[in-house]
Amino acid sequence: MTAISEVHRVRPYRWGAIYAFDSDEDDFPEDSIRGDDRQVWGTPHWITIGVRHAFTGDVPDDHPPDAPIPLVDVESVIRIQDEAGDASMYDEVLHLPSGVLNIGDANESEDLQLRPGHWRVQINLDPLDEATRVEIVLSSLDEERSCRDPS
Repeated sequence: MTAISEVHRVRPYRWGAIYAFDSDEDDFPEDSIRGDDRQVWGTPHWITIGVRHAFTGDVPDDHPPDAPIPLVDVESVIRIQDEAGDASMYDEVLHLPSGVLNIGDANESEDLQLRPGHWRVQINLDPLDEATRVEIVLSSLDEERSCRDPS
């Protein structure tokens, strides 16, 4: 397997979720968040990944009560590969009719230029509950395995 490109980000996800969806999808799908124990929920055009909420980090004992609570950073690594990766905790399929994957949260997101079609999305979380490191591997499920560099 060959990595076509990689995007690496470290930042707080204030609301405890990373959203990955087709950029033409307008509405947040209410059924993308379930009450079960899964950390990843998917619909055909939208994936929600549960991560550490920005404000759930440890607050030092000597932290001034009137100072903002320190935010918790979440590291995300997104790889676009010519074929699927090895084993993953979650394995989803995402349909991207627009060929543009929007990834981020309500505060900040970016568009990754892929190709229109179906994409395999393999997700690993560390730790599983309230992840602070998320690895996402995207590989095309369509016959043509080409894409443009999202950098």
